[in-house]
Amino acid sequence: MAQIHLADGLLTLALSRAEKIQAFHSDISVPLENVVSVEPTSDIWSHIRGVRAPGTGVPRIVLLATMRFKGGRDFCALYFGKPGVIVTLSQAKFARLLVSTETWERAIDIAHEVTLLRG
Repeated sequence: MAQIHLADGLLTLALSRAEKIQAFHSDISVPLENVVSVEPTSDIWSHIRGVRAPGTGVPRIVLLATMRFKGGRDFCALYFGKPGVIVTLSQAKFARLLVSTETWERAIDIAHEVTLLRG
């Protein structure tokens, strides 16, 4: 499962080898100053927008993809039955990163850590 790491002023979305192949993408790093917000959510699937291109998706099971929509694109690493976080970005390749987490507590921890690091 994709993991969010915070270090050296960067938020990094680390993908496993299999996820990189399925998403047609490598790890994503964004300076913390480009993170507008991090919102935990119990139903991350309801926040998907756009059309998958490129990537892999089985509705409500797995989505490892770039989602393109009018005006931008999001990157999704989503898994069935998992909560997640929506990371809203500015001045970055993606408008948002939608990422499943193992637990609801981890989603809250990520949001809290980003808030603390951004001051």
